[in-house]
Amino acid sequence: MLSYCCPIIELRQYIHHPGRHDAFIALFDEYFIEEQERYDAFIPGQFRDRTNSDRFVWLRGFADMQTRRTALHDFYHVRPLWQAHRTAANDTISDVSNVFLLKPTHAATGFCLDPANRPMRDAPEVAGGVIIATISAFDAPVDPRFVDFFENTMTPLLRSAGATLLGHFVAEPAENTYPALPVREGENVFVWFASFADEEVYRSYHSALTQSHEPRRPHAFSAKRCTPLRM
Repeated sequence: MLSYCCPIIELRQYIHHPGRHDAFIALFDEYFIEEQERYDAFIPGQFRDRTNSDRFVWLRGFADMQTRRTALHDFYHVRPLWQAHRTAANDTISDVSNVFLLKPTHAATGFCLDPANRPMRDAPEVAGGVIIATISAFDAPVDPRFVDFFENTMTPLLRSAGATLLGHFVAEPAENTYPALPVREGENVFVWFASFADEEVYRSYHSALTQSHEPRRPHAFSAKRCTPLRM
């Protein structure tokens, strides 16, 4: 059954040392997904960056900021699994500072998913699928008028160009409840996600939006063992 996920979302972008990307993914798949979810975190998706082979992008969601604090504390400190593998994981990474803390603009713009349709650990990577995340920065908190413009004007345009809209979010302004893991605070962003069946559909979309003077190029990721998301 489809349901909306995660009023709090972390968009996490890691940079790995050259050639260490796949080693981290192997650890992540084997040890860190289900274990985090034991503590009320949820992993909606993980991705390979199409433009940077050393970048790993993933999403982590929570019911609220208090749940986030408890879940992260318990995962990193209560159970021994992270402690057993953290050195191997951290040795692959050169930077973990690029993290946005987000919330849906309203309840119906979060990720909608079917937990029963989640790929198993050994499932193959999604063949050909492309996810884009577009991040727009503002000098002040995102104006509701911009959200209305995106939903009423941009969304039909994006869909007509071939995008499947997955969700849109703004920065969560609450204080970071787990300061041991810093996030980019004080930044006002609007982030939206879309999916495409394959590279050809994405190229067609990008061409159509470029001709329409698309204001900024999105980050594009190849889908990898991500829970199917639907809008």
